[in-house]
Amino acid sequence: MNAWDILAIVLCIGVIALVGFLIPILIQVKDLLKMAETTVTRIEKEVEPVIQNVSGITQNFEGITGAANSFVHRKPSTEPGMIDNLKVSMAESVDVVKHHYAPLAYKEAGRYLRALKIGWKAGYHKFQHNKRPDPIKIIKPSQALLQAKLSPIAEDIVIVEHHIIKR
Repeated sequence: MNAWDILAIVLCIGVIALVGFLIPILIQVKDLLKMAETTVTRIEKEVEPVIQNVSGITQNFEGITGAANSFVHRKPSTEPGMIDNLKVSMAESVDVVKHHYAPLAYKEAGRYLRALKIGWKAGYHKFQHNKRPDPIKIIKPSQALLQAKLSPIAEDIVIVEHHIIKR
């Protein structure tokens, strides 16, 4: 075997190894491109309604700003007697409140203040004269009771005396 034959065998082995590595890589690239294509298709389907909504919102916003702009730049229309009518109706409203509702409000406020004053005095008087009853007195058992040994727990018996104070 000469050098050219060995070189041809080495080149064939190299090409086979290269093809062996490239085929799985090309298959992975093919799967990756297929997955990217399905992802892009799905995103197009999902994004299209969002883009339509955004364009609708933009049109609505333009309409609102146009209406606001026309409202701001409009010329006020005032009738000559409109302001006078408004003054007369305000004066009538003020008279009704002054002559009908204000006296009733003052009268009711006076009643509520008197009731508050009476309640405050009654509560204060009750608080001042209300004393706590005498505390409960605990008396130790007598020696006679302990000596009688009526029961095994006679030492634990405590006679409690409660004093009630009448006013």
